[in-house]
Amino acid sequence: MESQMRHITCILRERQLRHYGHVEHFSKGDLARKILIVGDPSGWTRPRGHPHNIWLWQIEGHFRRGNNLLKVPLEVGLMELASSGFECHGIIRLLESFIGTSKVLVVMELFEPCINLLDFINSQKRPLAENQAKRVFLQVVLAAHHCQKHGVFHGDIKPENILIQVTTGQVKLADFASGNIMHGEIYTSFSGTLIYAPPEWFLFQHYMAEHATVWSLGVTLYEMLCGCMPFMWVEAVVEAQVTFTQELSIECQDLIKNCLAFNPLNRPTVKEILKHSWLYLKLSE
Repeated sequence: MESQMRHITCILRERQLRHYGHVEHFSKGDLARKILIVGDPSGWTRPRGHPHNIWLWQIEGHFRRGNNLLKVPLEVGLMELASSGFECHGIIRLLESFIGTSKVLVVMELFEPCINLLDFINSQKRPLAENQAKRVFLQVVLAAHHCQKHGVFHGDIKPENILIQVTTGQVKLADFASGNIMHGEIYTSFSGTLIYAPPEWFLFQHYMAEHATVWSLGVTLYEMLCGCMPFMWVEAVVEAQVTFTQELSIECQDLIKNCLAFNPLNRPTVKEILKHSWLYLKLSE
């Protein structure tokens, strides 16, 4: 452990991370290595001496190309795009990245204590209530909208990639490993989790980014409210016949069915989801 800490400290010194100050603690985490830092990370305004946790994550690869130029891994580039601007708090933010010839050091904000949404759903022993799911879902949709505005297609929205602070209910979208640059053309490869892929992928091996995003949002919302997947096999996805295992409001069923429409042109846009009546419907607890 001490040798690992010396190694990380050495990296930090070599990269001259003046923003981060003194390394106090090092340990391994679920998503990345963690370091407890005293200082003002990446210019964020914090009280002097206030401790701030970050994730330190290392990517292996070959990043040198012709003319001694360094290429940025797509995942890092997507995180940089998604982290631009301060209007959305629903993204695990990239603070800094340092690119070498064979490794990339990624510094991300640490969001804890938290668990992923799938573990949270399972810990409840029953599906989430509509009001509870609504608070989570709204934050996820806002995060997806933020990504799109900044040219990022996340590509793998699902409960396992959604982190939630149980005490506050705050939610953040993580893991851009399956993502791509957002554009208006057809995508002919799919890197996300297949059970969240839209029917057009299975039928035609292509899809549009926003259509796929909305489909995965619909699957995620269904999973929160029903405690299971809406479709358990490819044939069911292609048929896209939604049945509900829990009693849900008409407005909620309408939103889910719209997101899971077989014809992608019949699905709402992410922006239209934000205007759906269910998100503003007050329900008794």
